[in-house]
Amino acid sequence: MFKHFILISLIVASFTIKGEPLANRFYVKNFLLAKFGKHLEPLLNETIIKNISIFNGPCDIYGQVVVEEKSKLKEVYPEATCYSDISQSKVDMNGKKSTLRKAWILKTCLAISKNEESIKEVNSQDRKKYVESYFSYKEDYKDFIKSFDIKNSKTSELILKLCTNQRWQRI
Repeated sequence: MFKHFILISLIVASFTIKGEPLANRFYVKNFLLAKFGKHLEPLLNETIIKNISIFNGPCDIYGQVVVEEKSKLKEVYPEATCYSDISQSKVDMNGKKSTLRKAWILKTCLAISKNEESIKEVNSQDRKKYVESYFSYKEDYKDFIKSFDIKNSKTSELILKLCTNQRWQRI
């Protein structure tokens, strides 16, 4: 009887233990803006901020502000907007690993790596310091340096490799 209880407990625990929490949509957007430039705000609002169910970070049903501008409605604060329904105000604060999340990050990072202003932003900085600033944990930086030649790579390749690396998303 006791063995069955332990076995059942282990099975239940394996399904309930969540993976490492990842950054939510607010952090992802602000991090990428800081690394690649403010010109990416429209792209990040479209690919990251509007995907509440994928990146998490609840919307604010009381903070939604929409104004009329030239007879079109314009969001004043897109981070607060609930894009599909009010249930998005109840999503978790932290992000979670998922295939959809990886796909949206890849799509976003591909666009960033092809953006001339982003390439100029990265080229204006010392590569080693830039890459080091990307990671919160020294071991993540060291692992990245071992796996990628930062000095001899194209800037667009460096951007794509850094941007798609999930380790910077850890919280």
